[in-house]
Amino acid sequence: MEDQSNYEKRLRAAIEEINAQIRDLALERQALERQLGKALRDDAKRIIGKVTRKNGYNKKLAEDCITTALTGKNWVSSALLFREARRVIYDLKDVTFRGYLSRMKDKGLVENNGKRGQWRLVANKPKLPAESATILSIKDKILVAVND
Repeated sequence: MEDQSNYEKRLRAAIEEINAQIRDLALERQALERQLGKALRDDAKRIIGKVTRKNGYNKKLAEDCITTALTGKNWVSSALLFREARRVIYDLKDVTFRGYLSRMKDKGLVENNGKRGQWRLVANKPKLPAESATILSIKDKILVAVND
């Protein structure tokens, strides 16, 4: 019976040690979350000057978060990107996030690999939208006509 009692004591002590570690880790996590919140607020203050529309603030934060998550990585799942963006914008909806990704793709900032939900940064400079290219070609023709 004494062996059983010693065994139980060792198990209870091990459990209590783990509980203490969990408490310490929870406190450390809370401290890191406070620091992250402060860092995000500082980044937000830096970004806010670039935003002109009411919903542009969240869009800019999400785009920056997506870009950061993709930097230095090959293909990243949209689920992981969404989780990262939700860390910055807690009430971000999936459909809104997909819209942000789609617009970033249209701007030539990101690309998907044909597999569903895999993204990466585009290596070269962003491409001009089709309308901009058309306007530039018309502008070039006008300049040529004026110069002739």
